[in-house]
Amino acid sequence: MLDSTSEEPSDLLPLRMLNEYAYCPRLFHLMHVQGRWADNAFTVEGRNVHRRVDQLDHILPDASAPPAEAPLTDAAGGEGDRPESVAPVGDEPPAVSRSIPLGSDTLGLTGKLDLVSTADDQAVPVETKRGRVPDNEQRCWEPERVQLMAQGLLLREHGYQCDHGVLYFAGSRTRVDVPFTPELEARTLELIAQARQATGNPNMPPPLDANSFCAAASPCPPRPSTCSARKASPSYT
Repeated sequence: MLDSTSEEPSDLLPLRMLNEYAYCPRLFHLMHVQGRWADNAFTVEGRNVHRRVDQLDHILPDASAPPAEAPLTDAAGGEGDRPESVAPVGDEPPAVSRSIPLGSDTLGLTGKLDLVSTADDQAVPVETKRGRVPDNEQRCWEPERVQLMAQGLLLREHGYQCDHGVLYFAGSRTRVDVPFTPELEARTLELIAQARQATGNPNMPPPLDANSFCAAASPCPPRPSTCSARKASPSYT
């Protein structure tokens, strides 16, 4: 396991690349094996959405540390001595950490988490997307669920309990809770293994089939910057 402040080793798969592989293995190959990549309006807008949380790296609180005792407030609003017989009233608010770099040799993953809410040993990752919430049953796309589940796996590797995450769609100001089911975990681990293998595979995958969400599945455009699939899914940002 890597410390949360470690630099990204080159042999670990970045979370953003896992999202891209889940979205389209062929486009992943064009971008990360052949090196064909150019920014467009969608990727620039996505970076702008993330910019606020990425300005300063934070460190997660220790999952095994006891909760800090809040100071006792006296009648005048100042901090007084806490009598031994007086216990704190109510629950402690969750701590919120932003732009958290995490990595794991076990998972073969590394990345920066937008936002993590923690309370004792419980953690909830929150991922921001630039677009509007999709009009489908899950209210999100598989690449987004996989990326969020991978964040949950990284948090578990660092000692946290993590049973769900949150997608926040900036375009519609919508929050979507994503439960970390055994099926989603298995699918995520499968895609992690496939994506890591794909980074060293010189053979280009075939285009997506005509029934997929990719509007340009056949033939696949030669330049990722012209791929109209980005208009069909917000998963790139």
